[in-house]
Amino acid sequence: MIGFLRGKIAATAPSIVVIDVGGVGYRVTVSADTCSRLPAPGEEAVLQTVLCLRDDGMELFGFAEPEEARLFETLLKVTGVGPRLAMNLLGTLNPRDFMEAVLFEDVAALARTPGVGRKIAQRLVFELKEKLADCVPGVDLPALGRRSGLDRTTEVIDALMALGYDRAEAGKAFERAARALGADAETSALLKASLKHL
Repeated sequence: MIGFLRGKIAATAPSIVVIDVGGVGYRVTVSADTCSRLPAPGEEAVLQTVLCLRDDGMELFGFAEPEEARLFETLLKVTGVGPRLAMNLLGTLNPRDFMEAVLFEDVAALARTPGVGRKIAQRLVFELKEKLADCVPGVDLPALGRRSGLDRTTEVIDALMALGYDRAEAGKAFERAARALGADAETSALLKASLKHL
């Protein structure tokens, strides 16, 4: 359908932007993070978009980063999560924090989102832990903790890089975690400890 929009910002309002693409103004619902990154009216912007069909019409959702758009689409596959609730989640937690919350089953962090109670937060963890690999290609997040030795080092560093950290800072954080926990620690424990050093 509509994968992205490139045009000038015509108008903005809380959670809404109108982008002028060749003389056509597209009204787009945006996340809080995307809204904060938008340039001033009159300047050009690019939005990754997802079109959602509803009983009363269509709504276009826009995101500054492809990762956020992919996560939004993944959230829509969770039972009981619609576009509005997905946007609330992305407005409360950025993609990296959201993935960390799911990975470490931090139900409390997820439940801080307006409209997300403990039951929905638990469902998010249950249903998304397996699907997160689609959001972070090349890293099998559910398999963390089942490898050892050099593979364990690579697994942790790859997971950190998939969450947005560069290789150098990921490597340093892993070294500190490995010194604190020991070389025989499980991969999931090493990942969690590494994140505390970033």
